[in-house]
Amino acid sequence: MRIHKVWSIAITAVVAMVFLMASALNSFACAWGGNIYQCNLLPKLIWLVILGLVLTVMFLIVKKQKKLTLLAFLPVIIIGLIGISLFVVSGDSISETKFGCSVADTSKERACWTNFAIEEHNFNYCDNIRSDIGLNSCYGKVAKYPSDVTWCEKIPKGHAGFMDCYRNIGKFTNQPSWCDNINRSTYHKYESQKISSINDCKKRVLANNSVSN
Repeated sequence: MRIHKVWSIAITAVVAMVFLMASALNSFACAWGGNIYQCNLLPKLIWLVILGLVLTVMFLIVKKQKKLTLLAFLPVIIIGLIGISLFVVSGDSISETKFGCSVADTSKERACWTNFAIEEHNFNYCDNIRSDIGLNSCYGKVAKYPSDVTWCEKIPKGHAGFMDCYRNIGKFTNQPSWCDNINRSTYHKYESQKISSINDCKKRVLANNSVSN
């Protein structure tokens, strides 16, 4: 029993060290300009590999002891505690990176995802922002100078960014008729609010036309 216990603790320690080293290397890679896959997907893949190793250790212990004991769960408990603490800490350590924004709802994180979405011209990155205000702001900023109408259709109709996008297209093309698409928005609670937004959009487009002319 004592041999099994030492063997279990030793393997758990080795697995924990591998996880620590992999997480540290990944954080450094992100801090020095890693991409979205390195900073967001790699930690999840590492976690899956470690989890697989832990389950293997559990299986071997149970097989050796011929029964399920608390000792078999020791690797899971230790790795779980280390994993949780590492993920909590690593969330802040890569928040400043270009492609490694975390999902914490702070102004820094909202700006990180917004800038990344603008640069890549991809609305999907806005979805990592938890607050509705930050999400709408991200959609609106990415759609500020849309290349075509399809960009607006990628925005959920329940977000203000959907209206912002068509308003910006109207300004960009000098055509107030694009504002009529706001009628398909589900953002407003009352029809009167929707009509008011459409009229406001057309006024802004026309005002922008007079300035540009």
